[in-house]
Amino acid sequence: MEQPARTLPTAIEAHRLRLEESLAKLRKALDNWRIYSFEYEALREELQALPVGASHEAMVSSHCTRYALFHAVRQGSGH
Repeated sequence: MEQPARTLPTAIEAHRLRLEESLAKLRKALDNWRIYSFEYEALREELQALPVGASHEAMVSSHCTRYALFHAVRQGSGH
């Protein structure tokens, strides 16, 4: 059964709104992925920069400092 012509614009508008919601969710997911990717790369570089045989405490200390700085900057930017 075919839809009456007057309900077609309503259906199209509802579909458009669902697409916009999906797009917003995908953008947020991409932003989160970029952040985690940045954090991973920063951690990897930090660990590679430590001297061979660095203690567990040195690794944790280095990471905690970068983590605190990163999140302070991130909160200041409104993320």
